[in-house]
Amino acid sequence: MRPMRPIVFALGLASAVASGFQPLSDAQIEKLLVGRWKHEQSEDNAVTEYRDDGTFVGTGSVDRIEGTVKIRVSGRWKVSDGEVIEVVEKCEPAGIPPGTTLYDRVLELNTNTFRYRTERGIETTKTRLNN
Repeated sequence: MRPMRPIVFALGLASAVASGFQPLSDAQIEKLLVGRWKHEQSEDNAVTEYRDDGTFVGTGSVDRIEGTVKIRVSGRWKVSDGEVIEVVEKCEPAGIPPGTTLYDRVLELNTNTFRYRTERGIETTKTRLNN
């Protein structure tokens, strides 16, 4: 009896090719990512802006006993091998040390949706904001 695995793989590959699915190149990811994105699973109204000069700014707020604290994180970003890599340069108030590097594997990216898996294995979605 012949193994079914190669047939299943071939059918899956043929289906992906037929549907036009092709992974995005790093250059395509960089181009699509530029803009402002709302973190959908966030309760703190977090927004990240990826700029075309390779910098990012993230803003949000956290409720604490003493009241709501606004947070601002900034740094540099790039894309390598299908991952968005963010290097934190500044966090106000202090919370994320400068030099902290975050790696997010792109799962889906189009003009409206950015879905990714963090290095901790958590799938997250951001939605593009209009200006």
